[in-house]
Amino acid sequence: MASPAAVMAIVTAVAGGEPGARASPSLTRAPGGSGWRSVASVIATLAEVSLDSADPEALIGFYQRVLGGEVDVVSADFVVLRLAGIAVTSSRVADYRRPTWPHSTVPKQVHLDLRVGSLDAAELALVAAGAHRADHQPHPDQYRVFLDPAGHPFCACLPADWVARP
Repeated sequence: MASPAAVMAIVTAVAGGEPGARASPSLTRAPGGSGWRSVASVIATLAEVSLDSADPEALIGFYQRVLGGEVDVVSADFVVLRLAGIAVTSSRVADYRRPTWPHSTVPKQVHLDLRVGSLDAAELALVAAGAHRADHQPHPDQYRVFLDPAGHPFCACLPADWVARP
């Protein structure tokens, strides 16, 4: 478990360098990253990300250390992390197999991109929270790939890399 200082560093790094900062809920990137547009012009907003896991409570505990929020243990098989405007959930899968990213022997089941203010600070904080830096780093100066405790790959991205990339 991360120390309170490490958790604050994680929250600061994930929020783009400002303690308590959040992305504006009224703006989103235009297709191709050519600027910002109003959320009013999109069809839907992301409400929940669900992750398969052998241990939902441990996995959601990891994401709480990274993102904050409140945990609701619905059952031993289903746990919810409630954040501002979105939830991250985890369901127990009896025969869960860790992804083997970047190889597809066991494909990734989900992928999250987290906007950060500093890749180096985010890496230190994410590892302190329980993440593992992936061996394969396609563009480590633009974004860093990590694995959560259940093996799901996710990226720490600088603001300019917040949109889809190769």
